[in-house]
Amino acid sequence: MCGHESTFLVLPVCPVLSAFHGRLAGDPINAMEATPVQSFGTPMSTARDATNLVLSGLDADIEYDAPIGLRMTWYRVGGTADVLVRPRSVEALSVLLARAQERGVPVRVLGSGANLLVHDDGIDGIVVHLDQPAFREVSTLHRHRANRGGTTSDAGDGLRAMAGAVTERLVIGLAQQGMSGLEMMAGIPSTIGGAVRMNAGGKFGCIGDVVKAVGCLDMAGQPVTYHNDSRQLRFEYRRSSIVEPVILWAELKLEPDDPQRVHDRVKEIFAFKKKSQPMGEHTAGCAFKNPSPGTSAGRLIDEAGLKGFSIGSAYVSTRHANFLCTTDLKTARASDLIALMEHITAAVEQQAGVHLEREVVVWSRKSQPAGHRADS
Repeated sequence: MCGHESTFLVLPVCPVLSAFHGRLAGDPINAMEATPVQSFGTPMSTARDATNLVLSGLDADIEYDAPIGLRMTWYRVGGTADVLVRPRSVEALSVLLARAQERGVPVRVLGSGANLLVHDDGIDGIVVHLDQPAFREVSTLHRHRANRGGTTSDAGDGLRAMAGAVTERLVIGLAQQGMSGLEMMAGIPSTIGGAVRMNAGGKFGCIGDVVKAVGCLDMAGQPVTYHNDSRQLRFEYRRSSIVEPVILWAELKLEPDDPQRVHDRVKEIFAFKKKSQPMGEHTAGCAFKNPSPGTSAGRLIDEAGLKGFSIGSAYVSTRHANFLCTTDLKTARASDLIALMEHITAAVEQQAGVHLEREVVVWSRKSQPAGHRADS
């Protein structure tokens, strides 16, 4: 189907949308975008020695005691990771996964950090972040199409984006180049990997609607590919059928359209989110999943009388009750947000008889990363 790939250039960010937390252009937090949050492995008593063996000679940037809670999550609270690893190539990532599995070292893969809360005490093991150039490439896909007279021509058939590509930037670049299909992701902080993993989206659609194929690495670092023309790739509300710990790339089906028309749709969606969500506050997006298609978690929280309710530095947004925010970042603690989520869960269950499932994932030293994944 796909004849070849060609370089795809994402053009500069539109100023109209750059207000989204200042993170569409020039903000170093952009390097932390996606996904997706994923994890696997089991802790071991000689963790530091085992970790050093896993990382020995690895082609990667390595940082010990990295403040990922403060620097790499949208809440900007929480503790450190024992080790932060930024592989420079797919090969290096594959080696890391294979070694970690062999030695039982826990590995978590961090995307955008938009739905992640790191415990104040930090987390053990290795955190992998796919923000190096090899994991941010985006290529247009072409197929050869026969014309009358026996000649052939190339026809655009979507794109392949590596997992670390920042979705917001991609949305703008596609609009400027007149490619339609990803507009529903406007204003949603994520990387492609995280967005696909959790089937990110909202009122205007979900990314799973345009996913054609997904490339992954399994726990041994071996490649696995999912195709949407088989039963192996399925998308549901805020989840996918992908079981591999790492998503490498996704192929998206897009259609040519007038650039101005695509740009207008992006602006419309972004304006809706800006009006209805606390986009200027320190928040990580929706804290809870909607319990059913016709039941809004935000409405249930509001009906429980919790808009504006606070615990310590954490509070429920008065604009949208499913958004939890922090006040003074100098005193903000992850424990305040955890306590607030627990209070909300109990209050809604008592008020409406509905148990809310968290969309925000909490990493801690007590949590078991084996086989666990969560996404931005």
